[in-house]
Amino acid sequence: MRKRTRWSKATPRRSKVIAAGLAAALGMGVLAGCSGGGNGPGKPDKRITVWSQENLTPRVAATEKIIGRFEKETGIQVDLVGVDEGQMPQLIMSAAAAGKLPDVIGAVPMGQTWQMYGNGLLNTDVPKAIVDELGPGTFNANALGLTADGATQLAVPSDAWLQLLVYRKDLLQQAGLKTPDTYDALLAAAKGLDTKGRDGIAAATDPSDVFTHQSFENIALANDCQLTDDEGTVKLDSPQCATAFEAYDTLARGHGAPGTQTVDSTRATYFAGKSSMIVWSSFLLDELAGLRKDALPSCAECKK
Repeated sequence: MRKRTRWSKATPRRSKVIAAGLAAALGMGVLAGCSGGGNGPGKPDKRITVWSQENLTPRVAATEKIIGRFEKETGIQVDLVGVDEGQMPQLIMSAAAAGKLPDVIGAVPMGQTWQMYGNGLLNTDVPKAIVDELGPGTFNANALGLTADGATQLAVPSDAWLQLLVYRKDLLQQAGLKTPDTYDALLAAAKGLDTKGRDGIAAATDPSDVFTHQSFENIALANDCQLTDDEGTVKLDSPQCATAFEAYDTLARGHGAPGTQTVDSTRATYFAGKSSMIVWSSFLLDELAGLRKDALPSCAECKK
């Protein structure tokens, strides 16, 4: 984890961006930006455009405070644009095709960072300069490794979040079911709690939603399903991965709500008391506590 967050000096505008963050680590960094079209450096204009996936209103407000300090210190004007995680891949490719990539992208999942790197859209000089200036010891070693290709630093890692399996403890106790901390216990709980009027679990199924990838990855890693081995050989056909795919399919298709399930529909179903378990990120916790007015639990038991 990074111990502190700051902005580095802005660099001349270029046709490539610099990303900050990874799948389990979200961050904000300074990018070298894009020119109005074509390749090569553009004329510095003391202004940068920042895209951030921290697009909820309170988070935008917090980011604006950081930007205010940055603008005062550097004299560089920042245009902040909140973007949705699910729309980011398409927005990136559209902006790249139009020659209008942003200067900075913050809170970037690791998969999207590597996608941009694979398409030649990242400026990797600035992340390396930031990490070198702060010192590699400032960061979690695993986070640095996940955001680097050998000696090439792709992004600046920052804070982390987790994908969680959240469940109704009261319903498990009433049904005499074990805590769902293994595959067998999870599948048994989903089946036992799948009753009329309430699904066993809420799990994402939308193939175009990044959240579905994140949800499955959480279940897959629990069974040691690895994308590749140490030699780089694809291992998605391993017994561990086959079991993970089968388990997720059983959970989502067999014991989840019908139709395509998304990041929003799964949360809404669980909060309404219409599912007994949910696979979601740790961002669910403040909402469960009633701290977000736009996403409040509404189940009958929630009144207590």
